[in-house]
Amino acid sequence: MSILKRSEPYAGFIYDLLLEREMPPEIMYLPAIESGFKPWAVSRSGASGLWQFMMNSISPYDIDVNEWQDDRRDFWKATEAALSKLQYNYSKLGDWFLAIAAYNCGLGRVQRAVAASGSTDYIELYEQGLIPKETRNYVPKFLAFIHIATHRGRYGFYTEKDEASLSGYWKRIELKQAVDLDMLAKESGVPLSVLEQGNAELRYGITPPAGSGYYLKVPYEFTDNIVNVLENDDEKLLRFYIHVIQSGDTFYALSKHFGIPVSMIQSYNPGANPQTLRSGQNIIIPVINDTGPYRIESGETESWAQTVPYTVISGDTLWSIAMKHDTSAETLAANNGIPADGIIKAGTVIQVPGGNQQ
Repeated sequence: MSILKRSEPYAGFIYDLLLEREMPPEIMYLPAIESGFKPWAVSRSGASGLWQFMMNSISPYDIDVNEWQDDRRDFWKATEAALSKLQYNYSKLGDWFLAIAAYNCGLGRVQRAVAASGSTDYIELYEQGLIPKETRNYVPKFLAFIHIATHRGRYGFYTEKDEASLSGYWKRIELKQAVDLDMLAKESGVPLSVLEQGNAELRYGITPPAGSGYYLKVPYEFTDNIVNVLENDDEKLLRFYIHVIQSGDTFYALSKHFGIPVSMIQSYNPGANPQTLRSGQNIIIPVINDTGPYRIESGETESWAQTVPYTVISGDTLWSIAMKHDTSAETLAANNGIPADGIIKAGTVIQVPGGNQQ
């Protein structure tokens, strides 16, 4: 069964954490129902990761979603958060079947069902139809998978690795510098697929900047390789372009060319003001895609000899402002370092060509 195979890198970690928290070890198989043990899984409603967290359910857990990472896909953080959520459900409901049902449809929904029936028996709530249809199927699916997973030999799924997969597997290493997983794999000899699987939360395969407190997750068997490379070859682990600012360059245009967010360029250039870039100024660009150096094409943007501030009013759009000032929305966006399809808020001050302010 492919789900059992995909569970191997994570099942041991989840199992150990369940034992540490004195929770039912069978819960290690709940991600099979949530995501099929796919760390990159995204549902139609936007839930993501092994444990399928929605954006509105990541608080108060240690899960960050930013331009660098989506921790809903971090199996370590997401597992800790999911088990905390299940423990809380159990503390309120006093029954693990109900706690698991509440993980699917929400604690409040199950509490209302219990109040309506006067029973904390999952089967009784099921038979009375007091919980949503999806949840009525959710717990039986989970129990069926547990039966198959714990009797896999009977169903022809047993392998020699099954017993080993129930032991701990991963170690976290705090990084002191940003690294490119691809370069780290080449320098250490660790398969790139292993590093990607363990650090699926990274949006670009590059860890956040130095000082972010990011922990790289590595299988125990490769720990020495990784530590040795990190300690001795730190300058080989991330590629950069040094871009020399030319007239007309903007962070927005650079971000489009290199395929990275404006915020990423700003992170690596904290002393650079995107509104006042100077010709000859050096900008560090982390290399994610081999796009080649950026060179502004003739006619790509207008070179404004003089600009004046313009305060955005209610109803303004980049297109309407551009029309007022005899320019294009794309040029207006590029010269202000903002997305051409972005929404600008009333009260925002932008620069427009001099002499035409309305």
